[in-house]
Amino acid sequence: AFIRAIHHWSANLLVLMAGLHMLRVFFTGGFLDGRALNWVVGLVLLATIAASSFTGYLLPWDQLAYWAVTIVTGMAAYVPVAGPVLAALLRGGEEIGPATLGTYYALHTQWLPAVLFVGAGFHFWRVRKAGGVVVPPNAALDENGKLERVNFLPELLWREIAVSLILLAAVTLFSALVRAPLGPPAN
Repeated sequence: AFIRAIHHWSANLLVLMAGLHMLRVFFTGGFLDGRALNWVVGLVLLATIAASSFTGYLLPWDQLAYWAVTIVTGMAAYVPVAGPVLAALLRGGEEIGPATLGTYYALHTQWLPAVLFVGAGFHFWRVRKAGGVVVPPNAALDENGKLERVNFLPELLWREIAVSLILLAAVTLFSALVRAPLGPPAN
């Protein structure tokens, strides 16, 4: 239950952080000046995170997950031209059952993590290629009138490690105190 709670709450935190990151990039104009491709890659990553969250939501195969699959596959059937085929593909057949669970398990544990791994690598590379993150207009200037920068090694690396350890401790403590929800088995 503890490991499942860590996975559940970490996944929720990932969705929150990805959404906040998207808002920061949007409001600072980080998608302008030749960074539009990286914005699109970021949106694909956000959609992949949402898909991973949804597939993980279904894997406990409780009553709530069963009806969520029923609704999503029912909605997919309304897609013009490809709807019935798409719904059958998402169900793993004509009816919701063990094949459906296998389909979502494969998506959650293999396909979506592969897209996230490759997409995040490409996203980080594009940020480095563009010269780093976008600096706010009111950023501090050094004595030469250039933007004051923080070096990755060692300053930024230590900040990232500190924040990561604090978040890890917080999620671990929260997971020890609050179990991940689990309803009655799918009927």
